[in-house]
Amino acid sequence: MSRSNSTPSRFDCMGDFGDDDQRPAKRVRLDQAAGGQGAPPLDGQEEGFSETWGPQVMNPEWLFPTPIVPGSLPMPMPGSVSGIMPNPVATMPMTAPMVAPMVSPMDNSVASAPWDTVFDMAPNSADISATFSLPPHHMVLPVEEAQPVSHPQPPPQQHQFQPQRSLQSQAPLRTQPQVQTQPPPRVQPPLRTRPTPPSRSPALLSEPAPQEQRRRKSRSKYVITSPFSDCIDTFGRNFSLKRFARPVDGKVNGYIKFSWPKREGEKQSSRVIEVTEIDNEGDSSASLPSTYACKQSNELAMQRRGSSTSTISVITGSESPYSTASTLIVTQNGQQLQSPTGSFSQFLDSEVAEHPRFVPPHFGYVAVMDNMDRKLFKFYLNNWCPGRSVLKGTNLWLTDFAKMHDSVGVLSAIQSLAGIYIHDYLPDEIVRRRVNERFAIAEARLSRLLQDQANLDARESSELITLASLLSMQDIVLTERRLKKPYHPRWLTGFKQGEQMLQLTDPGNRFYKESNVQVDALRLSQSVIVGRAVILAQPMMPLPPTSTFDPIAEAARFGFLLYGTEREMYEIHGGCGFSKRLLHIFSQVAYCAARMLQDGETPIVPVTAQMLYDQLMDLRQWSGEYGSWEAAQTSTSQPIEWIRQTDETYVVQNADEMTEVTAEAWRLAGMVYLQCRLLRLPRNHPEVLATLSDLAKSISIMPTSGPVFTAQAPLLPVFLLGLLATVEEHEQVAHAWFQQVIRTPVRSSVPPLYETLERIQSWMSTDIPVPAPNMELPRTIAERQPWWERMVSKVQEKETEVLCLT
Repeated sequence: MSRSNSTPSRFDCMGDFGDDDQRPAKRVRLDQAAGGQGAPPLDGQEEGFSETWGPQVMNPEWLFPTPIVPGSLPMPMPGSVSGIMPNPVATMPMTAPMVAPMVSPMDNSVASAPWDTVFDMAPNSADISATFSLPPHHMVLPVEEAQPVSHPQPPPQQHQFQPQRSLQSQAPLRTQPQVQTQPPPRVQPPLRTRPTPPSRSPALLSEPAPQEQRRRKSRSKYVITSPFSDCIDTFGRNFSLKRFARPVDGKVNGYIKFSWPKREGEKQSSRVIEVTEIDNEGDSSASLPSTYACKQSNELAMQRRGSSTSTISVITGSESPYSTASTLIVTQNGQQLQSPTGSFSQFLDSEVAEHPRFVPPHFGYVAVMDNMDRKLFKFYLNNWCPGRSVLKGTNLWLTDFAKMHDSVGVLSAIQSLAGIYIHDYLPDEIVRRRVNERFAIAEARLSRLLQDQANLDARESSELITLASLLSMQDIVLTERRLKKPYHPRWLTGFKQGEQMLQLTDPGNRFYKESNVQVDALRLSQSVIVGRAVILAQPMMPLPPTSTFDPIAEAARFGFLLYGTEREMYEIHGGCGFSKRLLHIFSQVAYCAARMLQDGETPIVPVTAQMLYDQLMDLRQWSGEYGSWEAAQTSTSQPIEWIRQTDETYVVQNADEMTEVTAEAWRLAGMVYLQCRLLRLPRNHPEVLATLSDLAKSISIMPTSGPVFTAQAPLLPVFLLGLLATVEEHEQVAHAWFQQVIRTPVRSSVPPLYETLERIQSWMSTDIPVPAPNMELPRTIAERQPWWERMVSKVQEKETEVLCLT
């Protein structure tokens, strides 16, 4: 085969490598020579020994973006490559940018396909733009490192880069059978390994998932921390705890429900002993009652006695799945054949057979708990959750949050919350330590989820919202630990973090109509409990500053409450005691009031206010457990009609009436809230007095304890009744309700709220006076006095903490 005698030529190509903003463009010199001699070594190096030889690692910056096909290489191949005829007229394609990675130099063999071709070349340690003083004889491609690269076969639609094979593991290339006309190449010595410098660009991965994670991480500009991090190991240490004495009959039937009577002659029936060590497969190291320890000892003794038996009798009754009849097969003519499996008794060794052992202590449970943890969890299920709502189907603390106890964080938060109530009646050091331990686990899990909230999946997002709700509820009931001003309350911060996660994972962005959005029960419950806490804190909080108030963002803030059909919108939910639509109206009242302060000339707010008032007047709420949506639609009157007709001694006794009266009280509270804050009607206005009279009647017939009294009770409506009362009868109804509720020895947020109400009433008449009854109000809302905002400003000035109205 003849050699080419063409004059050496040089091509300088500037290619785009996809990272112009991070590194300068790479420069490739393509030399063409006709001689078959090897390239001379670099200065300061022996021939054939390159000091820059290193690990054969593929540099992803040196691959062509398109596959190489035979005959399209960007230069004529030298004659030193066996089986290749030099082509002096080969051209360099300059259209497609050279993107990582690129081809490496050639070996002395030719593959049958371009994606099977492997090129090998001694590396060049000189600068990439340096030139040889002697005429080159080999085609040389100076690169950063010598990197033999194998080009994988490209897929039909997208290019995937296969990992580089090591130099020792490369199989010999299959070459086409051609006559070798050139002498064999010189054998080069083994490569000297050199540490590979760290790459300045991220490594290319074959799967797009990490790239998607990096893209999502860039959206997080700051790290969100848990508001409960300063509460770790503080229960019973940094603040004094309240004590609640058990009633004589041992029954508590309020916000929690249990019967814990003291037996005659009983000596410390709830005494707890220390258990230093227990097998990890059973109960972990914990404090267990002495009766439980005795029971475990008896069970272990029974197991030892059972294990001494060496024989087992085979059950052959008809109820046994292994009976004799079950091993016979009946044919069509009635003949019985022996089953191929035969009777299982012949495979049992009577010498080693034993009685069945007891199942593990946690058999059938999703989560592993010791005896104390199990008691805390059962107290939450059987005693705390029944005091949350009379609606069993939508009692989210039981139907949704308790189901997530397979999460260690959620289970620990539940156990810590239950332990607080137990410690109220049994102030034991072991219970106190367990509350702190479980709280620390729950808080650590919440902190980890908050720090990585941009990359959470659906399950982790739900876990974050549930954890924030449980820990915030614990901060609400643990009134001794609440933060005072100027600090922001932990419970409100926790619920706002849950609101942020609800908006971040909002499924409504994919739907044009809100009625088409379908959410599961857990998502619905989380929306209700988070929206209830955040929205019901707004009535006694200042409005956002007019300079920073964003009407568009605030109008869409609680949009997750509007998902679903009209039937779902007006259904009473056990998490709040009324419908989602009514809860959203509370938020719209605050929004319109802030918008009116920002722009008093806007015509939209008065129209919106009248529309909201009309909706409240004709709001049809219904319960799926005690009624139907069709019946609510066909009804021509509100529940207040029959409530007005009850006598003064009437008290609600069943759950369906309690559900209806509670929802009606919340509707009336929404009306008086809209009249006073948005329409700016004074407290002694006839319309306000009429609404307060209906609200007082609804509250007066509701029980304050018993089986139908739960946390679903209208706490905010009762507070508004006492706050806005100008008639002594209304004030007495509110005070009677508070006094009867706090008479039950149970932990709740009612006592501090009642104390706040009494302090506000002491200065309300003097600081926020009511106008004369015959005084005519201005026709436009903007011209009326925003007396509600002055009242809230006074409350913020005089009170030491943000009021919790849930």
